[in-house]
Amino acid sequence: MLKTSNITFNRIMNAGYLSAEACFALKPRTKLCELSLEDCYMFQNEIAKELRNLFLDSDTINALSCIEILEEAKLQHDSKPIYLLESLLTNAKEDVIQLLSQIGYNCFLQDYAFVSYECLLTRNLISRNNIGIIKDFISKYRKEFCCYYNIDLAKKEEEIYIKSVIEIDNNALSISNIEYKKYIIYLSSLDEKEFVPIENYIKQLLQSVSVRTQNAIRSIGYQFFCVNYLFADDYKLLKIRNFGRKSIHDLNKVKRSVIEFIISKYNDSITYNNEATEKSESKPLSLKELIGDIQYQILVDELHHLISGLSVRAHNGISSYKGDFIEDYVHNYGDIKSLKNIGKKTEEEISKVIFQLRDMASLMKMKQFSSDDISNIQNKSFFKNYWDDFAQNYNISMKHLPMFHIIENVTKELLKQKNWQIFNTCVPLFDRTAEKSLDQVSESFNFTRERCRQICTQCNQQLRSLYESTKIKEINDFHKIILRLDDWQYIINNIKNRDYIDFSEIKPYLDDEKCCLSKEFALLLIHLLTLDSHVVIGKDVLRLQTRTKQIWKHTYLVKKELAESFDFNIVGNLIEETESELYDDIEITAEQMVLDTFYSAWTTNFNSNLVKPISDVLSLLLIQEFNKIPDENCCFTLDGKKDISISDLIYNILHINGNPMPIDDLLSVLKTTYSKQCKASLNINYIVSRDPRMSMVDKNTVGLLEWEHIKVGSIRDIIVQFLFEHKEPQSLTNIIKYVQKYRTSSENSIRTTMGSGDQFVLFEGALYGLKDKIYSDCYHLRDNRIKTFYQRINELKEFIVTNKRFPFTQSDNQEEAGLRRWWDRIIKRINDLPEEQIAEVKKIREKYVMLPMSKSDTEWYKRYSNYKAFVLEYHRKPTSRDVKQLYDWFEKTSKNFINGILNAHQEKLYIELCNLL
Repeated sequence: MLKTSNITFNRIMNAGYLSAEACFALKPRTKLCELSLEDCYMFQNEIAKELRNLFLDSDTINALSCIEILEEAKLQHDSKPIYLLESLLTNAKEDVIQLLSQIGYNCFLQDYAFVSYECLLTRNLISRNNIGIIKDFISKYRKEFCCYYNIDLAKKEEEIYIKSVIEIDNNALSISNIEYKKYIIYLSSLDEKEFVPIENYIKQLLQSVSVRTQNAIRSIGYQFFCVNYLFADDYKLLKIRNFGRKSIHDLNKVKRSVIEFIISKYNDSITYNNEATEKSESKPLSLKELIGDIQYQILVDELHHLISGLSVRAHNGISSYKGDFIEDYVHNYGDIKSLKNIGKKTEEEISKVIFQLRDMASLMKMKQFSSDDISNIQNKSFFKNYWDDFAQNYNISMKHLPMFHIIENVTKELLKQKNWQIFNTCVPLFDRTAEKSLDQVSESFNFTRERCRQICTQCNQQLRSLYESTKIKEINDFHKIILRLDDWQYIINNIKNRDYIDFSEIKPYLDDEKCCLSKEFALLLIHLLTLDSHVVIGKDVLRLQTRTKQIWKHTYLVKKELAESFDFNIVGNLIEETESELYDDIEITAEQMVLDTFYSAWTTNFNSNLVKPISDVLSLLLIQEFNKIPDENCCFTLDGKKDISISDLIYNILHINGNPMPIDDLLSVLKTTYSKQCKASLNINYIVSRDPRMSMVDKNTVGLLEWEHIKVGSIRDIIVQFLFEHKEPQSLTNIIKYVQKYRTSSENSIRTTMGSGDQFVLFEGALYGLKDKIYSDCYHLRDNRIKTFYQRINELKEFIVTNKRFPFTQSDNQEEAGLRRWWDRIIKRINDLPEEQIAEVKKIREKYVMLPMSKSDTEWYKRYSNYKAFVLEYHRKPTSRDVKQLYDWFEKTSKNFINGILNAHQEKLYIELCNLL
């Protein structure tokens, strides 16, 4: 480059030759002179490419040179750049002149003349209409500027591919992937062109995973990902921004394919290069090559252990060394005095460490390690102090790690800290640990109650925060061990397909591993392992003891598919609601509850395939949470808690009796048979007057309105009904005879009733009729012989009130049949009627919409009443063997309900009958 050594990265970014991400990655460097071409390969692919362009791209080199000279000219008050600009403007186009007149010369030189063409479009007053003309003018100005200041234009290289050696992280290779070390080294040395086939293959595979996972890998660069993350432990992936547990799961689906592709494509090249290297290179082997990667890792761990006991100066002297201390000082006998800030005493301490490491290295060169030894070394290297003799022996005998035992060791280490001691006291992490309240803990640790609650809440959140493990140093080891899912497979494989998991599923593992973790803590561990397949219902895991009342007694892990389809958390409310509506206890299976009683708990569309597993979970909850013990038929008892009203009791007594009953007889039955429900004093007259199903037959007798063989109401009502049913006026003798069939009343009393009021009229021949009814000309005035609309409406109302139904067309009574035919005609031509008459028709239809419209409707309601009375009396459904008519009626009604044949009122009564059953 020419004179661009002092140009700042911020200026390069504003000119559009560097992104904000690359500029941020270069901190704390500020100028281009602080960056070399070799440094570019330390960064991720996209950033490295931008930095290399600063050195290798001719257009960028020329532009940066011009920018720096322009800045120097500005400091020295050199007006030549402006003079060159003015000279070109004499032949410039109108768009250029207009732009410069609006922004000024200085602004043009600073922000337009030497920026990248991609960045130019973002500048003020630049549009797609004028950018072409502006580009041409800028190109001319750059040539004039370079000629005047004698800038040698850099030549663009044809194709430059420099080996982009990517730095390999210390933890880029997990111990379980040691055999892939050669592939990491080879991948790190590939240039961009050589890496293209792998990049394209990875992009193709990643199309099947989430967009979040794709973006996270692309953000760090595909080559950088393959070198430092593809062969590393899964927990390292969480360091990638926006990379979570779901992303790890997605990546594991394609990781194996990527590794196999790399092996198949580059295995021959790597083998050839290794053979060529062995022949061409004669330099001595390093200590790692002599003893092996695993053994070398043991030396590294031992070094960290030894320096922890050294003085601060000796510790800092070894830790601050940027090279490989073991290779340079243990293997190659480097001079200890070359370390920084080393004194005589410090030199002696470090010498002792070096001698111990040399002895260990000598033993390792001679010793042959078995597969068990290597496995033990790998585990000891990863688990460190949490790996003990029990874990080693257990692994050898059972062929898998005792993960609960290892977590127990991690937890014991955590409890050395005061905040975890407080948490363990409030929420025991170990079995047989007495749980104390926050008040007791605050007194023991001399903290406020609120501070103890905050500490416990924070610790509880840390245990569950798998995605933030790298930010919480004290809990980092716990999360790293949880995320080693391969080591947990002996548990996960046995429980991942279970519909529900409780402590009984986990306890055998704890006993087998001689682990003393509490059942709540063990259940939390399983929950962390099954986040993708199970969710928590019931009491929260490791719930902090509070003063609020606990609704649930236990915690359960339920398969996510079941919990999302059926809301188990509202089962308690459904049981309470159902029992409050029951008069008597009922026996019902869990499956029937899922299908019928608790159907409202379904949160998604009903799925018959889920009924059985949901019933199994519901059975567990009924037993453990609600103390519902099933009988030999696997039926649970729902306790009837609803008190039947006195009105319903009276109705049931009358319905069963079939005839009106004196008030005294009703009181006697209520006090003897239903003494528990009838604790207060009874006012039968008041109760009957408020119930629309019953009426007083006379002053001392009660009947049901649904009965057709009983006339209810007063003597006057019976006379009105009698005269209404006859077309012609009736003699007093016939009237008296009719009334005395239903009431014990004297002739004088009946005569008095006929003579009082304005309802009755007397015709010639001692015939009585109704004042509002129209009779033949021989009985009534001629101008009243044609019945008006309102007279017909009144007749219809009186008929409905009297008979509790609409008139039938197929009736032996011709007057009734005529009235019904008239009503049908009115309904058909209702739109042709005046507004007042339409209002009257609608009023009748709305008021008596629930009454029978035909003989079949009347028969239906009669069957309904008989069926209901049977159920209330015998507490069961009628069968085809005892009451076949009722049994057939109910079966037919059920089919009509399903097919939508019943009217609205009949559907309502059918649903009430089903709830009663």
